[in-house]
Amino acid sequence: TVTTMDQQINAGSLSIDQVPGASSFSQVNVSLTSQSVDINTAADSLKYSDMRGQRLSSYALTVVNTQFLDVDSGQTIDVGQFEVKGHSGINPGNLGDSVKCTLGSARSTLATMSGAAVWMYRDITLRARVMQCGASPEFRLTVPGQTSAGVYRTTLTWSLS
Repeated sequence: TVTTMDQQINAGSLSIDQVPGASSFSQVNVSLTSQSVDINTAADSLKYSDMRGQRLSSYALTVVNTQFLDVDSGQTIDVGQFEVKGHSGINPGNLGDSVKCTLGSARSTLATMSGAAVWMYRDITLRARVMQCGASPEFRLTVPGQTSAGVYRTTLTWSLS
């Protein structure tokens, strides 16, 4: 006599668990030449999870930023002056998967649409996985020469699919 027992395990989802908090670039003075300023986020300020546990699954982490706008004057710094750089991620909760998260150092602007730049990082490795990733993205703004004085602000929108 044989007894069989089944256990169904349902696939989870992709999720963004944490994004870097609000930050300010260091101040610069009005200048005739361009100036670059960087923000290096805290360790693991970006956290995301892949709990699908399915074979042949990949993901894309997307960041969309708006133009930098000085609300007092209406002046802008074009989105093309802003750069999102990946940083080698770690996999703190890999649950048996030894692969590193693949935010990596790749960077590129996929498109500029209606005043917004789209940045995408892909993991196209097709394998089953259950993991949580932590990464420390870096941001760079190049302030063009002859930019008017003011406080310029952008908004970043993160998505994972």
